[in-house]
Amino acid sequence: MVKLLRLTTNNDGKFNADLDAGIQVSENAQIAVQNLTFETTFEVLPVDGSNQIVEVDWKEGLANSNFGELQPITYTDANIGTLSQDLQGALNQTQVLDTTSTSPFVDNQNYGEFKCGEDVNTTNSDIQFKLCPLTGLFHNNKDGSRRTGDNELFASSTATKNDGSGIEASIQVSDIQGDGGINLGTVQQNTLSSTATELLTNYIFPVDECGELSRGSGIFFCDVRNVTDNGGPAATNGFGIGLSFVDLKLLPNLPDQAIPELDRSFEIRIERGTDTYSYRGFDSQGQSQITPFKFDISVDTNPANHDLMMIEKLGSTIRGSICSTNSYLNLAAGNDWTQSPAVATERFDTLDLGNVATYRRTQPGTALVHWWEAVDATNWNIYFTKPVIGNTRDTFAVADLATGVLTIAGGPTTFTPTGGVPATVGGAAGLKKTIFEYELTFAQRNLPLYPYIYCCGNAVEAVAGHPVFTPHCLTEGNLNYQKTGRTQILNSGTAPAGGFVNGFELYSLINNFYTDVLGANLNDPQFENDIYSKGQNMTIKVNNQVLRTLGFTVGRNNEEDFTFSNTSDPRTGIRLTNENVCGYDLIAQNENTISNSDNYVLMIDSNPVESYDASKFNYDKNAPQTVKQNHRGRQLNILATIPVNDNSNGVVEFQANELVYIDLDNKFPQAIKNLRLRILDKNLDEIKTVGTAILTLLIKDE
Repeated sequence: MVKLLRLTTNNDGKFNADLDAGIQVSENAQIAVQNLTFETTFEVLPVDGSNQIVEVDWKEGLANSNFGELQPITYTDANIGTLSQDLQGALNQTQVLDTTSTSPFVDNQNYGEFKCGEDVNTTNSDIQFKLCPLTGLFHNNKDGSRRTGDNELFASSTATKNDGSGIEASIQVSDIQGDGGINLGTVQQNTLSSTATELLTNYIFPVDECGELSRGSGIFFCDVRNVTDNGGPAATNGFGIGLSFVDLKLLPNLPDQAIPELDRSFEIRIERGTDTYSYRGFDSQGQSQITPFKFDISVDTNPANHDLMMIEKLGSTIRGSICSTNSYLNLAAGNDWTQSPAVATERFDTLDLGNVATYRRTQPGTALVHWWEAVDATNWNIYFTKPVIGNTRDTFAVADLATGVLTIAGGPTTFTPTGGVPATVGGAAGLKKTIFEYELTFAQRNLPLYPYIYCCGNAVEAVAGHPVFTPHCLTEGNLNYQKTGRTQILNSGTAPAGGFVNGFELYSLINNFYTDVLGANLNDPQFENDIYSKGQNMTIKVNNQVLRTLGFTVGRNNEEDFTFSNTSDPRTGIRLTNENVCGYDLIAQNENTISNSDNYVLMIDSNPVESYDASKFNYDKNAPQTVKQNHRGRQLNILATIPVNDNSNGVVEFQANELVYIDLDNKFPQAIKNLRLRILDKNLDEIKTVGTAILTLLIKDE
């Protein structure tokens, strides 16, 4: 007589059955597995501190490499598909460029982005890189001409004309190439529909994938060409620039459609010239401590002197800043300072400043520490605890530029420098002040960022000057690495006043067309002529476990990391077909495949059976094995072994072609009232399952 028993479990392959009435079996009964179905979820790649770091070096031998990190998680067959995107985020985290660096090339910096996905020809894993140079939002780099048709990157919202005669683009863009090119691309409200409003209904937004901000190191900025107080509420003045996680072209482009509040992820806003700049840093917003310095074109007719509103992506950090020709006294150069009327010695240094303070004030011999933030040439904010962005000052000080004397809170307390009148910092050299900073989460690192500009003030009263940005270049339509690396030709003429210049050069001393500009504060961060050469050994270092999981068969098995190099063997190197294309790709040699255990063992723990195992010499846990010694046998309650031909998806469907009965080793008739069985992998380790596992047993009497 043969009895059938069906068991199910959702407990990682562990079957536990309590049979109230029991199953009556005769002596020397036998048991067999008819079928077994289950789905495993299995570990593919654990990422932790030992393998999560990636490193990119623009030129081997320079002092500073740039590092990124993978999220410390365990990849299983269920989430391994995200590894490629996670590696992309880690590689883009290495792309950090500081515009205030005096030598961006020596510091291993440039604007660029990585993209990780599948090669279009082989479907193997592909790591791509491309430079992302500055460009205008509406004009070609090649000749400064207006982008049209399929080449357009940005578009304008619409508005009803003031005379009611129809609908018009609500933003107008300047095509003027003269004056060194600084007027090219300037945006303001359309004079045909212009109106002062607090609503964000007059804006420009990306309409092409290349209009997104570059995914690695990127920048978006404009100058405050003109802000004039219209006499109305503050919110009806000025303009703002921002980055959104939301694709704004998906909004209905209807007249007077406003940018939703939630879609304004990162932003810098100027209202009136007397109001401080405001900001949005995704999870924070507020007023900065910075008042516009030069913003009125009728007061300072040189637009290169005007403030810059700047949002940067530095790897995984979003930073908002104001650049200006403002200045302040170098307080550390005036040390020591004498306080009066109370007698005390004061000292300023640049230690432990955080991201707000300009100097730290101490009193030698005491524990007193305050932090001072420069506001402009004469005014200082004072904080009693180390400030972070958004803090309100505790008190203030005013400097006398002729004597260097600092007056605290209007007096009577003063600080007098014993080191002479301190020198000025900034001015023609420029100042850059951070007003917000946000660290992207692992989930946000690969999200697109969409630039936008809106104008609230009337046409000529709110003008954003010459906006430029670094575009997202690794798009499906640009995989042939077109020459997006060109410098901007903003107008005809002899460089640097005309010809080959870019947005940085317009505001720095490299451009002889203007004077009293930001000078050394902004440096052109592109490689010379926006190319790199095959003689420049750029390297990318990634952990071998990560690379092999993605299908790269490079390096020795015992090597912890592998380094791709611009000058190494072509099979594993960074391949450049043309030095001017500013890009390359690394294609894996094999498909991205994962594998699970190719054999499983069904153990029965509740009843002894006549089965044995001889898989090792030493069965102690973690004991070393010697291949030259014969394996030793042991009795083990194995009910069946389950071979798997395809172990890539974790699904096992076993149907016995021929039943194999195993003796239950019962000497007398009995009633089986409970059964305990487990599915183990080929190493006899427990498994993780998804859903319900189903097992069918056959029990045969002698």
